[in-house]
Amino acid sequence: MTFTADKIRNILLAGHGGSGKTALAEAMLFKSGATERMGNTNEGSTVSDFDPEEIRRKISINTSLAATVWQDTRINIIDAPGQFDFIGGMYEGIRAAESVVITVNGKDGVCPGTIKAYNLAAGQNKARMLAVTCMEVENSDFYKVHTQLKTVFGPSVCPIVVPYDKNGPVEAYINLLTMKAYKYDSKGVPTEVPMPASENRIAGLRASMAEAVAETNEEFMEKFFSGEDFTHDELVKGIHDGVASGAITPLVCCANDTLSGVDMLLDAVVSMLPSPNERKLESLDGVTLDYDENKPLKAFVFKTVADPFVGKISMLKIVQGKLTAGVSAVNATTGETVRIGKLLKLKFPWLPIGKLVMIPDMVVVILAAVVFGTVNAALYGLIQMYLLSKVMDMILYGWDTSRVAYIITDRWEETVQGLLDMNRGVTLLQGKGAYTGAEKQVLLVAFRQREIVPIKRMLREIDPKAFFIVCDAHEILGEGFGDYQKEEI
Repeated sequence: MTFTADKIRNILLAGHGGSGKTALAEAMLFKSGATERMGNTNEGSTVSDFDPEEIRRKISINTSLAATVWQDTRINIIDAPGQFDFIGGMYEGIRAAESVVITVNGKDGVCPGTIKAYNLAAGQNKARMLAVTCMEVENSDFYKVHTQLKTVFGPSVCPIVVPYDKNGPVEAYINLLTMKAYKYDSKGVPTEVPMPASENRIAGLRASMAEAVAETNEEFMEKFFSGEDFTHDELVKGIHDGVASGAITPLVCCANDTLSGVDMLLDAVVSMLPSPNERKLESLDGVTLDYDENKPLKAFVFKTVADPFVGKISMLKIVQGKLTAGVSAVNATTGETVRIGKLLKLKFPWLPIGKLVMIPDMVVVILAAVVFGTVNAALYGLIQMYLLSKVMDMILYGWDTSRVAYIITDRWEETVQGLLDMNRGVTLLQGKGAYTGAEKQVLLVAFRQREIVPIKRMLREIDPKAFFIVCDAHEILGEGFGDYQKEEI
């Protein structure tokens, strides 16, 4: 699916350490269907915290990227560390984002990291949203945190989603835009429930939101003073414009672990936070750049990491033009020409690079043959490109696309079920540790090259400590693979 600039939201999750940034990112990915299982920080199975040191410490150390789609809008999520020891990650991430979602723990309230993130976002002219997280935790108090936020950040704080917790735990989440209340089940599925009958606080918050919307333009101000109610679309537009100007900072709440309120947070990100074209924060030689895919390529690197197995990986934000693997670009700092290597994608990283390079080249050669009538030369060119793609894929992926893996894990029953759900057969082998003497179940599974990434993801979610030994298979015959050829036997 292709997304234009107006259908993209680049957001940075920032805040104090332990305020639920990584858990919120995980909840957003799972709720929107980007992941099949919801990871947990304590178990070291989240998408964002994949580094072994992050898993061991149970905190974010590096800035990580993830992406999802909600309401036909692509949301690029940048999860920044909250610990001050690794605050450089927040500076890296904010460079590429138009908006900053600042998380606040519903139990701890406003902390130094909260103020640091808010001031950094305001200083760099980024749109801001506040999210009170961990509402499922005992002693979380949204309204206490709301008072703190108003005291520290001023009257721009505008609640959009609030909890109803008159009797202790949160009973429902109220959307002040629609004035509807929702109760969530154990899987995070909302059910509309009647609005609380005698909740004057809710009416007061709704009135405050309408007043904030009225201040965004003169037409709304006249309507407000005439006593008319704003429509839903007018409220959304007023808050969206207020966020863009910095006059309004929307406030939402959610429970990361139970997914309660996460859908309304995603709605707010799409409808209230600005797209890249609305902000236009990038400039070159004093000229503001539009996000236009039809213009020459302009991009900037906001983070580079050194992977011990892959090498240097640069994270880029594309401002203009298109970036594809194999193209050349000019480094504006050094003036040198840089050739772009493999582009890492969140989807389908198993696609053979050799074939991706061969297809457009073949189209060009065939068109040239038709136009200039050089059929013989075109045939030689096609043969050369085919051989080149085969060699490239062989170097990158091996000669065959089939693989055999041995998996050793203490949670073998869940792993077997996960493999069966992927329509892969599994053979159980009895094993015994030479050092410990412990009996182990060894899983033997054959699969296609394209399935290696889903299997790795599944293992990381079920048991990050599992041994996963992948071997090349010269030939695999049987159901789901090759057939026995009579002439060969």
